[in-house]
Amino acid sequence: MAVHTRVLPVAASAPHPLGRHVEHDSRSRLYDVEARGETRALVPTRWPRISPIFDQHALGSCTGMAMAGWLGTGPHCGDPNMFRENEAVWIYATATKLDAFTGEWPPTDTGSSGVGVVKAARMMGMIRGWTQAFTTEALLQALMTSPVLLGTVWTEGMFNPDPVTGEVKPTGAVAGGHEYLCRGWDGSYLWCDNSWSAAWNPKLGGSFKLSMASWETLRRQEADVVVPYV
Repeated sequence: MAVHTRVLPVAASAPHPLGRHVEHDSRSRLYDVEARGETRALVPTRWPRISPIFDQHALGSCTGMAMAGWLGTGPHCGDPNMFRENEAVWIYATATKLDAFTGEWPPTDTGSSGVGVVKAARMMGMIRGWTQAFTTEALLQALMTSPVLLGTVWTEGMFNPDPVTGEVKPTGAVAGGHEYLCRGWDGSYLWCDNSWSAAWNPKLGGSFKLSMASWETLRRQEADVVVPYV
């Protein structure tokens, strides 16, 4: 067994909180979504967001926000009040106790990982387990069944989406790491939800688009794709 961890420091100039770190466990290869052998036709798919877009405020709880957002999205949620920011912070706090990084929230805002929050959600009885996608094809296959969690670096240029299209592009220096919910694919773009309130990127109400070329750029920088299931 080998566990690769890396704390992604947040740049002092970052205008919004981040908090995702790299935690890659070699055992995750045993849960490769492609190993299930299920293939579906890739068609444009966007799962409905039932819970509101969250706001992590000043806390580096993006991992918990993404996990709670997954729980608050179709096909497995129908109640907009079932998963809110309080649940997201609760998941984040639990993840900081289970992940591979020193410190816990509270009191220390350590950040966490995609693996950390799915471990927390499983321990809390919110999900039965998870798989992971290690290729873009596997990511798209997973999106045919449910939303997924994306953990990537976040660059300076990504803080400022295109005001006309709502697209973010990974330009500029790395500002830290971020976790966010990916709810779909339209054939050209991944559609993702952020956790900096609906006022961020008003074109898409707190969500954003990510081109497949941009995703490939991020994927090569220690990204991970976690696919929970209930």
